[in-house]
Amino acid sequence: MTHQQTRRTLLKAGAAAAGLFALGPIRTAAAEPGPRGIDVSSHQGRPDWTAVSGAGIEFVYVKATEGHSWTSPTLDDQYAGARGAGLVTGLYHFARPDSGGDPVREADHFADHVYRLDAHYFGALPPCLDIERVGKDLRDWCGRFLDRLRYRLDTYPVLVYASTNFIRDHLSGSWADTHDVSWWVANYGGGPGKFSSPTERVVMHQYTSSGKVPGIKGRVDMNLALFPLHGLTL
Repeated sequence: MTHQQTRRTLLKAGAAAAGLFALGPIRTAAAEPGPRGIDVSSHQGRPDWTAVSGAGIEFVYVKATEGHSWTSPTLDDQYAGARGAGLVTGLYHFARPDSGGDPVREADHFADHVYRLDAHYFGALPPCLDIERVGKDLRDWCGRFLDRLRYRLDTYPVLVYASTNFIRDHLSGSWADTHDVSWWVANYGGGPGKFSSPTERVVMHQYTSSGKVPGIKGRVDMNLALFPLHGLTL
């Protein structure tokens, strides 16, 4: 067994022991307030991360890439600023199966920037696949992306972001069991932690796209972690 294989085995075993990224139900909603976070892209420009942190925000996902070649022009600045302010950070990739993108090329593009920024360090949020567009053989497309990403990063835990409607209509809850992933779901119906979902593997809830946070001009997506952050990070 190679060093990489050994590390992957240990990561998977540790995830299973934690009961978070392993097979089996997690939960569908939070009964009590959890850590609050945001996700940002180039639309948010250059936030004042000290003000963001001072407002009680504990974690942030930063958009890194889209498709097989696009990289966010604000990636480096946003990631360095958020991490420098002490926020728990992670990167996400916006998938483009609708444009015929190859999942392996997209995973490689994303992984290159995760490596470049050392964004899969111990204590980081897991890398995330943001899937909002429909393409041919979507379930297979997403599975191939995840397989390649795990191989490239030598990291087992991965989050997949999608709306609860998208999961129900295009992927299904059982797809997550097959690929052993946890969900970051978007559902704006009932407030933080209050939502219905076609899967029980949810660990994070995006509850609005129109939040207001000191240090950020304009609106921003707001998220609630359904578990303590130390149980969700790498």
